[in-house]
Amino acid sequence: MSFRFFLLVASLLVFSGCNSTYMKNYFAMDSFTNTSKSYSNLLRWHEFDAAAAYVDAPLLEEYQKRIEAARGVSILDLRILDTKYDAENRTAQVLMQFDYNISPSLTVKTVTDLQKWRYLDEGEKKGWRLESLLPVFE
Repeated sequence: MSFRFFLLVASLLVFSGCNSTYMKNYFAMDSFTNTSKSYSNLLRWHEFDAAAAYVDAPLLEEYQKRIEAARGVSILDLRILDTKYDAENRTAQVLMQFDYNISPSLTVKTVTDLQKWRYLDEGEKKGWRLESLLPVFE
């Protein structure tokens, strides 16, 4: 009986060692999915200031300028066209399309945005950080 227990424990240790990288990547990808959805929802509801919390620090000032330029913009719809996730480099890209108008105009316009994301696991801002700006709404 103790030999079987030893084999079971040894097997679990071997498999858990092999799967730790897999599990780390799985949780990072799952975390990205949640982060990306949260960010998209903030954009959909024109919560650009709250969305800035996802922006990597070096881009924050420029991102704030884009927020100011987008004050009259109403997002009517957004679509995720493509998502690419690179587990090895812990990066991701989301190709998103926005339908919007700028008050007082009723003309619907469309802009495509390529969002670049990177997973940071050090410091106080641990997690997925956006490394690109809001699109220019013209």
